[in-house]
Amino acid sequence: MKAPYFVTGPVGAGKTVNMVNIMVGYLNEGRPVATNIDVYPEHMPLNEIGKQTPIIRLPEEPRSSDLENLGYAYERPKKTALWSAQEQLYDESKNGCLALDETAFFMNTRDWNNPDRAQLIKWLRLVRKRGWNAFLGVQDIESIDKQIVNALCRTVCWCYSTDTMFSASMGAKGFLVYPLIWFARLFIRFVLRVPRVHVASYFKGKSKTTGSPCGTKYAWGRWLYKAYDTAQEFDDGKELFDFPIRDSKGLIKCRIRLGNGEYKEAYLHPSAIDATPDCERITEPRFVDMRACYTILPAKYIHHWYGPKDQATTPSPDAPQIRFPITNPFLIPRYVMMKCADRVARSQNIPLASVLLRWGLVSYATARSHPELGPVIRRQYWLRRYGLKSTVDYHGRVML
Repeated sequence: MKAPYFVTGPVGAGKTVNMVNIMVGYLNEGRPVATNIDVYPEHMPLNEIGKQTPIIRLPEEPRSSDLENLGYAYERPKKTALWSAQEQLYDESKNGCLALDETAFFMNTRDWNNPDRAQLIKWLRLVRKRGWNAFLGVQDIESIDKQIVNALCRTVCWCYSTDTMFSASMGAKGFLVYPLIWFARLFIRFVLRVPRVHVASYFKGKSKTTGSPCGTKYAWGRWLYKAYDTAQEFDDGKELFDFPIRDSKGLIKCRIRLGNGEYKEAYLHPSAIDATPDCERITEPRFVDMRACYTILPAKYIHHWYGPKDQATTPSPDAPQIRFPITNPFLIPRYVMMKCADRVARSQNIPLASVLLRWGLVSYATARSHPELGPVIRRQYWLRRYGLKSTVDYHGRVML
């Protein structure tokens, strides 16, 4: 399967889920990832290589300048006069992952007069030469600019999930088959507890109907839904601000209140506005592009802050562990045997060590060297040694 890919499918089919699963594979191989999706690396199953590979967060609707600032996905040797033909300048095995979701917002056919359109198409035509494998997510590939589709679309990735496989109409015979499918889905989901599986089928060409199938990949796991923000709303990153109205000389338009209560508009110098009483600036709203070129998310740093914390453990002296006899034909768990022994010791008001020794769960030497059982065993020994009729209760206290 050759990149670039167009990841498509109906609403809720798991396009973003499959793209996040692809990102994890690239990160674990040490290959960079650039995306416009809100991802949370602390919830991704990354190895040590993946935690050291940063994620480049692009604007939700990237411009051509944002993509240009990405540069090459990996470092390449410069081709100079001393360059050897044996040196490999281009290696597809090192290509990074460029995952752009909801591309219909900034690559649609209606924005034909966008001044940044030509530069964006030019960069996307050279995306593989920059060392990036592009994954473009869109619900309907027909909404993408035809120039981009014809230039880039080599493989179509059609996404769907296991809970929507039998949702289509099956005709008149479906009334007999659908109840069986419905009960089977409930049995698989709630009895067998099989997780929801997201399927990505790859087809060569520009459509799944005309293209030939070339592979299928599966993605499942609860971490997939924690690794990205499924409620993310994509916007152009422009915010509305109020700006003063200026003339050609740089004077600011103001409204001045006169002594008779009337208002007069005039253009004043900025230094004269503060000195003029009852003077206010006249502003007009303008949209400001607040998008940053990119933001780097180092996974190792995020894991340090938001990942699972290592609980601090106090150093304890090495104590011999309580070992059970080798002959345990029923393979009874350790906690079950300890719970039964504790219940018997409480009911008879005798030390737990006595029950463990009586049942043969521990040896006498192990019990004497144990930090909790040892004092009780030694106390019972000296009571018997001196012929005293006193006994030891469950808590290890001497009863007269």
